[in-house]
Amino acid sequence: MNDVLIPEWLKELENEADLDAARRDAAEQRAIAAQLALDTDGPEFWHQLLKGLSINSDALEKMKKVGVRGHASTFGNPRGGEQRCRVDIARTGIMPKLTWTDLFYTPGDSAIRCHTLEGEVKNFAFCILPKRKGLGVLQDGEFAPMNAEEMAETIVMQMVSRVRSTES
Repeated sequence: MNDVLIPEWLKELENEADLDAARRDAAEQRAIAAQLALDTDGPEFWHQLLKGLSINSDALEKMKKVGVRGHASTFGNPRGGEQRCRVDIARTGIMPKLTWTDLFYTPGDSAIRCHTLEGEVKNFAFCILPKRKGLGVLQDGEFAPMNAEEMAETIVMQMVSRVRSTES
């Protein structure tokens, strides 16, 4: 059939079908790129997170006036499988108080899971940071992405607040 004899509305329908196919293809490409980022950048993010947790928790020992001490310990097979880190924070003194947070990461997964002594469960979902700044995370219910150092700081700060509170 000659293009001149094809009504415009049919041409528009065909263009919409082409556009839908291009959108599906682009979504598939984004999913592949996201999985590739998780596979390649996820282990480095985890390593940076562990480093940040150690720096933040170990630094508490040096701040005697704060009255809190902390430590981060890692577990798991460094060559693969689920990795785990436990951060312990304790208030010292006449009325001691303790809390811990366990973090779990499996290479290729879309989130880092956290479980606290108090029974709280949090997920930090991986996201791509804007302006090609690599991999980040979004905490459940939050909309501001964090890098590994910010995530470590957030976790330790929340734990310190918990043990310094006067509530049991």
